[in-house]
Amino acid sequence: MTYNELLANRVREFLITSEDNIVEKRMFGGLCFMVNDKMLVGVEAERMMVRVGPEVYEEALEREGCTPMDFTGKVMKGFVFVDADVLASNKELSWWINVALAYNRVAKASKKAGKKPTVTKVAAPKKATGGSPAKKAAAASKVKGKAAAGKAASANKVKAPGKKTPVKKSASPKKAAKKSVAPRGTSPKKSAAKTPAQKAAAPKKVAAKKTSVKGRKR
Repeated sequence: MTYNELLANRVREFLITSEDNIVEKRMFGGLCFMVNDKMLVGVEAERMMVRVGPEVYEEALEREGCTPMDFTGKVMKGFVFVDADVLASNKELSWWINVALAYNRVAKASKKAGKKPTVTKVAAPKKATGGSPAKKAAAASKVKGKAAAGKAASANKVKAPGKKTPVKKSASPKKAAKKSVAPRGTSPKKSAAKTPAQKAAAPKKVAAKKTSVKGRKR
């Protein structure tokens, strides 16, 4: 069974001026026009199938040349047949196509229109053992506190000064002078008490003693 090519050309020219995503498919014994992957109208030999939607369905049936669609022997609400003779005028054809386009914008696309997206299963995360999140947080804070205390204690041990070694006090200048050994022939007390003037007079006394010893020998 062939379709009305003249009527199909008129429908095609009308849709090209307003729509972009248009696809033509052979079905129902005729040529079906799909817009946005949704059925719009179908041209047969002596009639045209129009998808008007459930809201305009009753109003569409009241128009001249319109009958319910019972292609499979069962009435499909939202779909109607319109006689080709009634569509001879462009005004009548545009009315039916505009009604179909209005419902096409709100209608859902067929599930067979596109391939189903590939769904990648994501493995659920393993449940962690050890109690509730609050208990885990408390345990973590305790561990952090212990670690911080350990670091502080080790830092204090490193910084603590070692034991001071006793330093022997050096002898005072006065005591050192007393311990020094005096030269032979002089007593420590006299050598410590002599002044520069006394030291200068000492040779004269030694010379006088020598002369006195010489006199005694004679």
